[in-house]
Amino acid sequence: MRGTSGHDPRLDGLRAVAALMVALYHTGLTPGGASGVDVFFVLSGWLITGLLIREVEQTRSVRWREFMVRRARRLCPALVFFVVVWAAPWPALWPEGVGAVLYLTDVRAAAGLDHTPFLHTWSLAVEWQFYLLWPFAVLAAVRYGRARAAIWLLAGWVILSLVGAALFLSGHFYVPYFSPLRGAGLLLGAALAFRPISASNWAGWVGLTLIATTLLVSSGVDLPAPCAWQIPLASLGAALVVVSPPQLLAWKPLAALGAISYGFYLWHMPITIAARSLDLPLYGPLSIILAIGGAAISWRYIERPFRRRPITLAAVAAE
Repeated sequence: MRGTSGHDPRLDGLRAVAALMVALYHTGLTPGGASGVDVFFVLSGWLITGLLIREVEQTRSVRWREFMVRRARRLCPALVFFVVVWAAPWPALWPEGVGAVLYLTDVRAAAGLDHTPFLHTWSLAVEWQFYLLWPFAVLAAVRYGRARAAIWLLAGWVILSLVGAALFLSGHFYVPYFSPLRGAGLLLGAALAFRPISASNWAGWVGLTLIATTLLVSSGVDLPAPCAWQIPLASLGAALVVVSPPQLLAWKPLAALGAISYGFYLWHMPITIAARSLDLPLYGPLSIILAIGGAAISWRYIERPFRRRPITLAAVAAE
């Protein structure tokens, strides 16, 4: 069940790992974990680029409209539902909610404007903005040559990672942390899609070890140095896992969480903020449990009905 077009429960497990890392960090259960976003960027870049490559090679074109409609159907219903639930009772949150739905949170956050329960939607904005133009880039890159495209994409990941690290170390925290610079992992995943490689089983375990390392060191706003190396380290670890995912990731509870990880990621932040403000006992574990419940509801009643509608090959990017 390997490849960018077939379902692999181990990749669901990796999604769960990425979402849990962020949730554990925000709930204070681990000192680090914010780089879980970068794990997901690598996986997303690999999956979606692989599907676009296959479409280009089969049809010599890309169906951009179908691609974006599929992305919207996959992402927008759950996001709108989430924003309405949390913003409707508090009018002060409406501007940030509108920004989240329009996928502009990253721009606002990079300027230091957003510090609300919707702040975490910056990563969704980065990905959405990237995929607005990415199908055309893939079309050109396939014609240019897959091997050469992979080299350029890898170089792009290195350059953006170095720029982000330099900005972190110079004190410009918000720009590399919340802006499109943080989406460098998408390029690394895309490079793997253009030039697939094989590796021994140990590669995936090394990757998981690298990812786990980022959980152990704080990545807070007042500690820019760890962020400078945690982000590329987590991305590299994710790439190794994508190349050779350990069977452990197919563990059913983990894979099940991965299936609803999008909703889990959305709901964990405001629930955590609310539980912390109410000073609830064991608010960290409680927040995670409640976020799983919110994600399950979102999946059952919002996400799954939209995903069941007929789709085309060109739009299968979010499965």
